[in-house]
Amino acid sequence: SISPMTAPVYRMAIEAEGFYSLRQTFSHAELVSDPEIDEIVLVDQKPGRTLFVFGGDAMIGRRFYDPFEGEPVLVSGPTVLEDSKSLLAEMKPYLEVADYASINLETPVFETPPSAPAPKSVTFYSAPETLEALEWASVDYVALGNNHVYDFLEPGLDVTLAHLRESQLDFSGAGKNEAEALKAFRLQRGSDQFDFLSYVGWPAGPPTQSAEVDKGGAALGTTENLLTTTIASTQANGIPVLQFHGGLEYVEEPTLAIVTRLKQAVDAGAALVIGHHPHVVQGLELYQGKLIAWSLGNFLFDQYFYSAQSAALLYVWMDGNEFYHSETVPIYIKGYHPTPAVGPMRDVINRRLTDLSAKRES
Repeated sequence: SISPMTAPVYRMAIEAEGFYSLRQTFSHAELVSDPEIDEIVLVDQKPGRTLFVFGGDAMIGRRFYDPFEGEPVLVSGPTVLEDSKSLLAEMKPYLEVADYASINLETPVFETPPSAPAPKSVTFYSAPETLEALEWASVDYVALGNNHVYDFLEPGLDVTLAHLRESQLDFSGAGKNEAEALKAFRLQRGSDQFDFLSYVGWPAGPPTQSAEVDKGGAALGTTENLLTTTIASTQANGIPVLQFHGGLEYVEEPTLAIVTRLKQAVDAGAALVIGHHPHVVQGLELYQGKLIAWSLGNFLFDQYFYSAQSAALLYVWMDGNEFYHSETVPIYIKGYHPTPAVGPMRDVINRRLTDLSAKRES
């Protein structure tokens, strides 16, 4: 039992020698109404086991700087780095327990736009301090295969890639041409070599957001590209970890086309598949013993309507190319800040994940 000073929420660190540590957050109100905490099971550490954590869509632009009337300015020029870190402060303890943390960086990165934006309805960008804030929060890798990395065309992509190369973040999923965009980032973990691949699900345009033979952009996740890169990884003794950015926004389930495409990638050797873009949580599925997370929702985003404020982090323990165990951490994006969901909000997100996963027969 504990008797802490009264606070709105309490964060617990659960640790034991030889096990991966976990974090749990509870509200004061829920502990007063029900002081019993469900059983918490730790996963043992062993040689060859890796804990990955994945988050969904992330950017720090648009309404973070220029909010709706009556909302606070969350990020301002003089304190952009400190403000950016504050947005991630509550998720940092959940990210730093993993061996390797990944999010989808759904934004170009620069101080001022180097060119006119692409002719599309929604474009945005984030300051370079975003990358430093992600590093501070213990993010290791960012997926670039998405529909906003090319918002400012070739000049914007050039500056973004330059900032990423100067950072400590690993990345893949976009490049100056198709070959560069489709190239995996290889993570060495002991004797295991994990190949992180990232794709956008559709070309869009004109001009297309996807890379071509002589044009930059995001890696296009066609069936051919998914299979070719997955097979190439396995043939080079890699363990393919795929992130796919596509599908319909704000819906509960992936489309049949995406289900077919990604399951074919698993058949070809993909060890783990992570989805994003719908901006809402979809279910998890075990297919042929491999985990597919159809959508994790947002991680750090400025969407203000209710459905986009519920999301999840995903912990995945892998024994080489074999899936061992996974857990989700429900997230409530409160006032554009990602926070661990507590009380009824946590219950709602868990129930959605459970119900949608049941539909996938996982």
